[in-house]
Amino acid sequence: MPAEDWLFIDPKSCTPTQLAEYVAQLEDSRHDGLRTQLQHELIDRLKKKGCTDAHIIELLVQGVASPLMRDKIAKGWASAFGLTETEFKRIVRGS
Repeated sequence: MPAEDWLFIDPKSCTPTQLAEYVAQLEDSRHDGLRTQLQHELIDRLKKKGCTDAHIIELLVQGVASPLMRDKIAKGWASAFGLTETEFKRIVRGS
């Protein structure tokens, strides 16, 4: 049985807060596919509300002062935006 068969979360039925909580809980788990699906759902919802990638990324790193934690966020979220970690970090720096 594949690792994700027993775990099912319907992203469409989740609130944005629940999506964010599930993404955080699935970090460093073996459920990368599900985590990515939840990230895409959250990003899509924010974009429908008029947020840009840059604004969403800004929200993700808001209040995170540690460069190591920002790197971890970049590693965990860059691919969900279709970005490399370097591109994600460049957006964070505003350049």
